[in-house]
Amino acid sequence: MDSFSDSNPANLGGWNLAFPRRERWKHLRRWLNAFVAALLYFGVPRMGYGAVAFVQLTDPHLFESKKRQAQDMENRAAFKACVAKINDLNSTLQLTNRPGFQFVAVTGDLGIEELNPTNRAAQWQNAITTVADLIHPSAITNWLFVPGNNDLEAENPDTIWKYHRFLRELKTRLLGLQQVTDLCPPGDNPSHSVAATYYVGPYCFLGFNDASFKSNDSGKDARRFQAAQLDCVAQVAQELTNQWIGIFYHIPDIENPFWDFDASPDALHQLSLEKGMAGDPRLNSAWTVASDVRRAWDQVVTNTNVKALMAGHFHSAQREVYRNFTWMKEKGYESVAADNLKLFVCPPVACKYQNDSELQARGFRTYSIDNSGRISSDIVWYGFRNDTDIPAAARRIDR
Repeated sequence: MDSFSDSNPANLGGWNLAFPRRERWKHLRRWLNAFVAALLYFGVPRMGYGAVAFVQLTDPHLFESKKRQAQDMENRAAFKACVAKINDLNSTLQLTNRPGFQFVAVTGDLGIEELNPTNRAAQWQNAITTVADLIHPSAITNWLFVPGNNDLEAENPDTIWKYHRFLRELKTRLLGLQQVTDLCPPGDNPSHSVAATYYVGPYCFLGFNDASFKSNDSGKDARRFQAAQLDCVAQVAQELTNQWIGIFYHIPDIENPFWDFDASPDALHQLSLEKGMAGDPRLNSAWTVASDVRRAWDQVVTNTNVKALMAGHFHSAQREVYRNFTWMKEKGYESVAADNLKLFVCPPVACKYQNDSELQARGFRTYSIDNSGRISSDIVWYGFRNDTDIPAAARRIDR
């Protein structure tokens, strides 16, 4: 009789118990050694590949009729289409025995700066209804938010109360349907924000309120906002104790592609004067801040616990802006340093500055974290046609 046959009553699960006792222990030790070696090589499974999967949406600009007539409806249609596509992708994940997306993070610029809950209360309530109606069809229960510069009035950090109120009322409107989480909620001072944490297993996600850090491209405003901006960075810095941290925020501290691709020499000259007034040495940065604000942020970026930085803000129709950072000319940005590459920039939902472009760069990002804590991301372009000019491997970004 074959000693490894299922018909052998002494054979259990491939272990032949007809061996002498010494031989059985010998084989058992060999199996245990192989198992331990496999754990050391592959890592102890914590949550399973894809167990941490999420989506980033940014810059929907849903309420900008005064600035850009007729774009509101297009942007809302794009947001609706993105939610439907996210639902499709979520179903596909679940069909492969994965848990689906844990949350959707919206990294700023709902576009509420023109809204006023007091003077135009009906318009304010209609805006809350609009966002609730767009989110309600989502199969993803948890929605996280951080503010953008177009959620403030004139990029003034003291007007963050409007964003806080909008999120609070949106949360009430969606109660029992979707869970709305403000990752930059008010602290003791309602005009300021704190950095809230959101955990998925061992992974910690933080909100960073840098909505004012563009400072209207004004050195004068950068100095005026300096204390509030330093406080926003400090709020994040005190939350860096977890061993795996991802930070959601709006404006990345790298070159603004507008200054690289579209600005005139006169505009760049004026920008250099404004940056100089702020003490800001990085001419083309999307931030206009005092030098001590950037130094404080660089300390956050280089902290070894910070594994991923996820931002938005850009509206360039150049798709390479969102795929990689080889287009940048200036050096010295810590978030994209070769030995510290942590930044992901999400393309916008809105058509702002892209209406005249034959090929637009709009959509959203999906992310997954593997068992080793490595984060990967794909871009899903609006229209949901993959780029055919580059291989899929080049479209995927790993950190």
